[in-house]
Amino acid sequence: MNRGFIRTLWGVYKKERRFKHRLSINDHFDFLKLNPYEQPFIAMVFGEDNYKQLIDLGFNCRLVDKRPVVWDMEKEQFRHKLEALKYGMQIFDEMVYLDWDTQLIKPFPDNFWDVLNEKAPIQASLRQYFQPRIKWREEDKRKVPCAAFIYLRDKTIPDKLIKIWEEIGRPWSEETVLMKYIENLMGGWKGIDEYWKNFEPEFFHLEGGCKIYTDEMLKTKNKIYEHFIGKIIRKELVKRNITTVEDFIPDQEKKEDRKKRIEERLSRQRKRQIRRQKMELQKGNLK
Repeated sequence: MNRGFIRTLWGVYKKERRFKHRLSINDHFDFLKLNPYEQPFIAMVFGEDNYKQLIDLGFNCRLVDKRPVVWDMEKEQFRHKLEALKYGMQIFDEMVYLDWDTQLIKPFPDNFWDVLNEKAPIQASLRQYFQPRIKWREEDKRKVPCAAFIYLRDKTIPDKLIKIWEEIGRPWSEETVLMKYIENLMGGWKGIDEYWKNFEPEFFHLEGGCKIYTDEMLKTKNKIYEHFIGKIIRKELVKRNITTVEDFIPDQEKKEDRKKRIEERLSRQRKRQIRRQKMELQKGNLK
């Protein structure tokens, strides 16, 4: 079975609001090249300038369309991602789509594909927004699959996603389309436990306000992919002379080291405070 990873690039590198998404992606290229855990991938590219940029950076690319913008950037830009899924499944029998800001933070496990094979042929981690995203149901209206990590094992799925996007009316994001397709497979929305059982991928989930599942559930996952924010990466690359991804990624071991350093610093501060208090008392006794 032919397996692999894809990413996609569209838009124009221009300081306009409608190209904000394209501008932020550049922040991730250098970090990807520094990442010692990174797996080979194919970039599905829209636009000859984008294609040349990625080729010059040493990435493996396919030119999907000479035009950098095929669908309206204001309301329909994530339709490009659905097209990338279609082209990707023409190459692979089984694949994972990754946003540029979704990157490995641990060594790639040998059982990666076997584990994903244990669940449905489409998987994407469930997330939630502050505002409702779903209009066709009354419960869990803020919950949709996160399109930063999409696993596919069926060549017919991309065309079905595109058909849903066309039928339900524009503008709909790719995440809403994913939710509609998966909900159809479920026979109607069955709740987060059913989603977890069949459509939640093992190796990725979002943190913070996007998080849905309990900490106990998330601890059972082997999270090896992290979703970064472009501004964070840019600041860190500028602030420090980063030569490896380990200089940036706060893995569990580094978190424990940081916690230990904080505790040691607080302990030193308390000792200094006690010494100052003793000195002040001694000075008071001498008077």
